[in-house]
Amino acid sequence: MDNKIIMYEGGGYSGCFWEYNAVLMHEGTLHDIYTSGRDGVPLFTGSDTPVSDKGVIADALKHIDQHSSWEVDLSSQESIDNLTDRVPASFTESVLQLAECITDENYDVKCSMCKEHVPLSDTNMSSPHGCGGIVTCCDDYICEDCYNMGSCPWCNEYVTREELGAHNACEDCIKIALAGTEAEARVEELRDVITAGAQQVDVLCQLQPEREPQLRGTHKEQCIVLNAEIDALIQAALKKEFG
Repeated sequence: MDNKIIMYEGGGYSGCFWEYNAVLMHEGTLHDIYTSGRDGVPLFTGSDTPVSDKGVIADALKHIDQHSSWEVDLSSQESIDNLTDRVPASFTESVLQLAECITDENYDVKCSMCKEHVPLSDTNMSSPHGCGGIVTCCDDYICEDCYNMGSCPWCNEYVTREELGAHNACEDCIKIALAGTEAEARVEELRDVITAGAQQVDVLCQLQPEREPQLRGTHKEQCIVLNAEIDALIQAALKKEFG
């Protein structure tokens, strides 16, 4: 069992939620990683002193076995991936950081975007969620390269590459830059033209199906021109607002 993290259900209380707790067995010594709640190992309640006594360790492991435990083999990347897939990154980051300090080893985790394995220290957390607008945890890891590609260049917030879109800016920055300006009105006007044009093409294609390729091709060319103007207006507004 050496060099293994043992995860078990320990936190929470009757009638409410539970959360994973963790201990680490390394070189014959049991280390507390995280203990909380009514089902945490009594040995580590109020103390995180490592224990080497085999009898005491056996009692602790017996307690853990009763609370849906499972092992993470730190020598196996597959086992570490299983940990990060099952448990939110906001918790596993702390678990693996403490394991690195105890074992004097470095561990890799998988980037949720590019799927490459990178050192834990070279990652950021992503996919935040919570309750009532308050972030309580993050589910995934993201490497530095993917983080940079998905961060807004104006506010530096990570929003994913897809959300940056064609304007290479987050929606919040675009709204702030356009708010109350002539550019905002013009952008709305151009977008309305694009929408109305698409609706008109749909109607014409129903009436003249033989002309559909031509009609849609002409509308696509018009959209390219209009979208270029929209982008120019947005980029100018962003530069004016944020410098």
